[in-house]
Amino acid sequence: MKILIFAFLTLAHCALADADQMQLADGKIILSAKAAWQVFNVNPLKVEHTIGKRKAIFGNVEKIARDSDGNPYILLMVTGELGSVKCTFTDKDADALRALPLAGRVIVEGTVKGMTLSILVFTDCRFVK
Repeated sequence: MKILIFAFLTLAHCALADADQMQLADGKIILSAKAAWQVFNVNPLKVEHTIGKRKAIFGNVEKIARDSDGNPYILLMVTGELGSVKCTFTDKDADALRALPLAGRVIVEGTVKGMTLSILVFTDCRFVK
């Protein structure tokens, strides 16, 4: 385990396994869906300043569907936890979502909305290449 300082959540210290982080080509370090969910679930006050900001995360697709408002979304797996990360897209992304394989790994950027029950919600999402 490493002790790292993450710009994503600007926490003082967060001990994470290597599988809970990824470095993008531009050098930015992002968290896994599971790590982001755990931080929001354990102490949302530490990360409430990220609500309304665009952040990137990565994870494996658990479900692809439409919500009650008709917006297409994916759920990212949060293995070992009773929760998930929901990433909502626009209709123009529906074809790309249909083509995603379940359990396939994606990198997504979206606007952090916070926790609703046990779901960490991101809106206006797009795929990061």
